[in-house]
Amino acid sequence: MRILGNQTGSRGSINFVQGLGKNTVNLVNSFVGADGKLESRTSSLSRDLREIQENQIKLDVRIESYRECLVKQFSAADSLISQLNNTRDFVTQQLEVLAPQNFNK
Repeated sequence: MRILGNQTGSRGSINFVQGLGKNTVNLVNSFVGADGKLESRTSSLSRDLREIQENQIKLDVRIESYRECLVKQFSAADSLISQLNNTRDFVTQQLEVLAPQNFNK
């Protein structure tokens, strides 16, 4: 480029090209910088993990509550079956006592 002092006005244009190193640094910074994609993704994943852990705790509480309910229901059913078995045994015993009396008549 040659600039002569006696001319006025536009003298052409100059193109400035950044080097490959500068572009590479900018690209890497866009990924790993403070506001980069990796930081953003890490923050998002950490938030998701906290939500999952909170949901897991809530689910564990619900599961334990449901288990306790099932144990109570099972215990009640077991007790009822035991009572019914005792009633069956008593009725069977009474019928066995009455059976010979019916044949003797």
